[in-house]
Amino acid sequence: MNQDLLLSVTNLHIHAPEADEAILKNIALYLEPGKMVSIVGESGSGKTTLLKCLLGVLDDNVVPIAGHLKFSRNDSFDFGRFNRSWWSKRRFELFARRKRRFLAMFQNTIDFFNHFQTLQEIIAPKLSRVKEQNSPWGIVRNHDGPEQRTLDWLTQFELTKISKRVNAARITELSGGNIQRFALADLSTLLLPYKDGSFPIIALDEPISDLDKKGIETFKTFLRNLSKAGATVIYVGHNLKIIEEFSDFIGIMYLGRIVQWGPKADFFGENSMRHAYTEILFDAWHKRDIAVKNIGNGKGLKERSHLPTIPGPPLEKHTLKGCGLCERIKPRPGHEDCVMKGELPSGELMDHYRICDRHFSDMQSKDSDQRYSIQVVDQPLLQVRIEAVWPYRYCTFSNPIDFEMKKGENLGVQGENGCGKTSLLKALLGLRTYRGSALADQGGHLTDLTLIDHRQWITRCQYIFQNCSGSLNPSLRLNHQYKELFQLYNDIYGLSYAFEEREVTEGLHELLFKLNLGENILQKFPYKLSGGQKKRAFILQTFITLGLLHEWSGLNIPEPEWRILMIDEVTEGLDILVENGLLSLLYEIQARTRMSYIIVSHRESMIALLCDRILKLYPDERNHDLHKSKVVAVKDWLGQSSPESPEATCH
Repeated sequence: MNQDLLLSVTNLHIHAPEADEAILKNIALYLEPGKMVSIVGESGSGKTTLLKCLLGVLDDNVVPIAGHLKFSRNDSFDFGRFNRSWWSKRRFELFARRKRRFLAMFQNTIDFFNHFQTLQEIIAPKLSRVKEQNSPWGIVRNHDGPEQRTLDWLTQFELTKISKRVNAARITELSGGNIQRFALADLSTLLLPYKDGSFPIIALDEPISDLDKKGIETFKTFLRNLSKAGATVIYVGHNLKIIEEFSDFIGIMYLGRIVQWGPKADFFGENSMRHAYTEILFDAWHKRDIAVKNIGNGKGLKERSHLPTIPGPPLEKHTLKGCGLCERIKPRPGHEDCVMKGELPSGELMDHYRICDRHFSDMQSKDSDQRYSIQVVDQPLLQVRIEAVWPYRYCTFSNPIDFEMKKGENLGVQGENGCGKTSLLKALLGLRTYRGSALADQGGHLTDLTLIDHRQWITRCQYIFQNCSGSLNPSLRLNHQYKELFQLYNDIYGLSYAFEEREVTEGLHELLFKLNLGENILQKFPYKLSGGQKKRAFILQTFITLGLLHEWSGLNIPEPEWRILMIDEVTEGLDILVENGLLSLLYEIQARTRMSYIIVSHRESMIALLCDRILKLYPDERNHDLHKSKVVAVKDWLGQSSPESPEATCH
């Protein structure tokens, strides 16, 4: 083994009491000083659990049962020597020994800040310890006051607008993207070298969630500064472009195992030999780019096709055989040779991966023939004219947000972080006060939203929040939460269906399957789910409120003339295959129910694949604290040299 390794993990197994077997199995990981390691994998495959184990902050119900973890000659742990009771008593000692060697930025960063402190109170005490000569950013001057030091520091992370009120604003008043930027700025204050010039290991878990294009460029600058300083980084994410540009080593996780590990050339080189799951993952990115280009050329705008995805939930880990893909792909009769019953030599293993990949391609070719025809009816669904929204921030616009939606039409909302996209959606849902007018179809005529019956409105218009974890009841199992919402829909429309009926159970299981979730998730509490699983669990909760479970179960219900689903950064934290499955489900729902979507997203592909028109918010040239708005067609938006540019034909 290389003696210069900064960290080594061998044969790590992590067990949860409710699991039949280890949730992480036979993990091997090696870190060299000054290198960046990227961990990629399906949502729920154990990426965050691995990071928590390295940092010593595993949940109470999760225990490492085997493996060896070594930081230095005097700092190593052999987990196989200890039992569960020892771990419950000594795990905080492990964390205390790790905290000076490890810095981490986990998902849901807002939960790690004090909501009652101002931004200056959070970051200024940390900046007082940063010296100009030993910080990779090197702009802090000791003679400046705390407010000026905070302003200078936040400006580096494109937080100029926020920096004007750091002594009054709190973290809860920021947009999702600006919270991520502030978390990066806060983490940077701790990135100080040791006496020998080395840096702590930096673990980043989904750090670019909710960031716009400028925010992603800021994050890339952050990584370049770390690279120049010689820091070691563990990056967990799904963005292959960032991984290809910055990574030195890559690990692919699937069902609790690292199925492929190696240098970047093994994944992106001309003669790379990739695991079947890796090949499927990379191919999905390529086909997504092709689909977006076709829409930019005027193809597929109204007839959307099935996107490549692995159907259904991941298999239970105790049923795994061989590569773990065979049983899930379910090869057709005559192709049973794809099912690998045991381990194979390396040469035969690569041949087996090629067979798996070929069978998956055959399955996707058949699925891609499925088309979803979306019909737009020339009748107004929404007419909106909003001049300002408040609280927390008083969002004003130099010209009113003015748009009209037709039945069956999808509208995308694009703009930089903090321009008021989420506030606009919350205003339409009645969660924010606004100045202006918003009219919705009500029995063939447009009515002010404030005059529509609230109980029926919540079954017509729903919102998938940006931070979904706060919208699930932590004290109830998912099955009980879904049952309450199912009964709520019954009460509103005077129905008497039982949640335990066979048709309802089958409909619920079908929706779970399409969201790549297993039936066992119904008996879990939200805190036992991964970030991606929480998001999909809340999406299903929203579907039930809209009455989709009733329709999927074949029950007779009053058919609404229209429904609106507002989606705010729904695909952040999901891998490309799960994301494709969700998009295909949204296609199917719209084709079956005539639902309309209002979508906030910074992902060009998400907007292009779902939307007909774009509401573009961009800074006013005369006053950058205000924003203008335009509505443009998707084809024109994609045809611009840069979709972030406000110059487009107005429709």
